Amino acid sequence: MRKQLALALVTCVLALELSPSICLAAESTILSQETKTASSFTPSDLDSRQTAAQSLVDQQNAVITIQVTTTPALPDSTAIAGWLDANQSAYSTGLLSSHPDDTGFIYHEGIQQPWAVIYQYTQAYTYDQALAGISFVNQKDIASAKQILDFFYNEWQNEGANFEGFWTVYNTDPNFQWKRYEWRKGMGENAWIALFALRYATSQKKNKEEAAKARALAVAITKWIGTLPHFEGAVAMGEENPSIAPNWGRIISTENNLDYFALLREVQKKATKTDKELFKIEYDNLRNWFKTQAFNPETGLFRRGGLFDPTTSQIEWDGLESLDVNSWALSAVGPKDLEKYFDINLEAFIARIGESFSVQDNGAFGGDILTAQGFDFSNAVNASLIGRQGMTWVEGTNQMVLAYKLVRDYFKSRRVGAGRSINRLASERLYSKLIDQFILRNADSAVWEQNTLSFLYATLAGAQIFFGTPNWVTSPGRAVSSAAWVYFALNKINPFKS
Repeated sequence: MRKQLALALVTCVLALELSPSICLAAESTILSQETKTASSFTPSDLDSRQTAAQSLVDQQNAVITIQVTTTPALPDSTAIAGWLDANQSAYSTGLLSSHPDDTGFIYHEGIQQPWAVIYQYTQAYTYDQALAGISFVNQKDIASAKQILDFFYNEWQNEGANFEGFWTVYNTDPNFQWKRYEWRKGMGENAWIALFALRYATSQKKNKEEAAKARALAVAITKWIGTLPHFEGAVAMGEENPSIAPNWGRIISTENNLDYFALLREVQKKATKTDKELFKIEYDNLRNWFKTQAFNPETGLFRRGGLFDPTTSQIEWDGLESLDVNSWALSAVGPKDLEKYFDINLEAFIARIGESFSVQDNGAFGGDILTAQGFDFSNAVNASLIGRQGMTWVEGTNQMVLAYKLVRDYFKSRRVGAGRSINRLASERLYSKLIDQFILRNADSAVWEQNTLSFLYATLAGAQIFFGTPNWVTSPGRAVSSAAWVYFALNKINPFKS
């Protein structure tokens, strides 16, 4: 029974643990481990917090009730950057609201009192801050990128020798940093902040001090991840803690490990000799794990993740399929390594992704990829177990746009003389068509407001994402992750590279 419960919890946290939606079964336990109880606040303290909270709520409601319209139009990079900038400018922390239209809430530690209400639109997911930061760097908006970098750098400095990673989510308001619903320091989101820091450092060629600061942050994060539990080369999502459920130190996420893999590759470029040797060992072990365990030759896809069983010393895979572990493999590992080291047939791999996760306008999965509207979080099996139709996950769809671009360009670079492949030429043309197709379909989810452009999180709001987690649903309205990934796709930015 204990194992069955643990495996059920795995489905709640793998692949999309950064979602704003709520895994209530796990959350109440996690929150109680890390935060204050109601009895630790005095009546006057509660009154002042409530007053301040209501003021914040009123301010935010004034923002989110602005009427916006969805206008079919080609995506525009400058307008997307403008929306990200406007989002950040609304808060003194320099953080962005990940889902500014999500008026849903939960209660702090499950305490059903007004002061304990935590609104979704006040939440700044660490992963999303990294995406926005990378976008700002590419846009040469270093001032905005620096605000994000400085927030996390200062958090690191405040912890000093006790640094144990960053929280999954922070609050957009500095007075309410304690007021967040997810109290976890996870491997994946920390790796993303490090990737952003490395890209920021690369942009600071004329400011050696600023570059050194960013690289030091990235190295500190990488070393902390290296302290997490390891299983045959893979790294757990968090620290070992048997007293909470789920125990993040036993859960293996392929997505998180792809983040770490890319970080290890990038951080070695400027590391000291000692650190480089340490990171190289981690990199090689993880690379072997991807090849020997994470990739499933029977399905032709990467596994989503699972739970490490100490009695068998093996990972019990959760059995669900996930788009992002496959789309990200093409970006984080790269087409060349997948083909040469993993012996993966790229055409077959990409075709399999399309067959499994693409969605037609009527909500059906698969079919003609050239008529698909986008890509779902998972496949038809998962959707049927839930009882929903397929939907377009904007972020995931644009992950695939980038993947198509990377593979198409890799094929072009390998076309030499007699080595030209007719099949690959046909694949190049197909990928170019799909790139254009899905870029245009972004207009379905585009939200224009005062010359800025953002995108919905998904084409269905409030829809259950994965089987087994009924409270884990798509967030309504605009999303930082959607806007950033459309920006990446338009500009061919591989965020796994620095």
